[in-house]
Amino acid sequence: MSQPTMHPDDVFPALLKALREKRGFSLRGLEAETGIARNTINRYEQGRRCPTLPALRTLALALEVKGWTSLLGSLEGLRR
Repeated sequence: MSQPTMHPDDVFPALLKALREKRGFSLRGLEAETGIARNTINRYEQGRRCPTLPALRTLALALEVKGWTSLLGSLEGLRR
């Protein structure tokens, strides 16, 4: 039996919530760590809003996502 696949639009919200919980952050705790409002983080997790590159980089640093921070830094450099 094959596993149900996740729609691409649902991957980031689910991953963000899983990483936040794995690192032991509440929404309020991640807000304090990143400076991103908990309502905004909640909207990211619900798929109702997409983070900007700077916000994504801040989240990656706070959640200790290795590799993504250098990639995101490169992407930010391309936008300038």
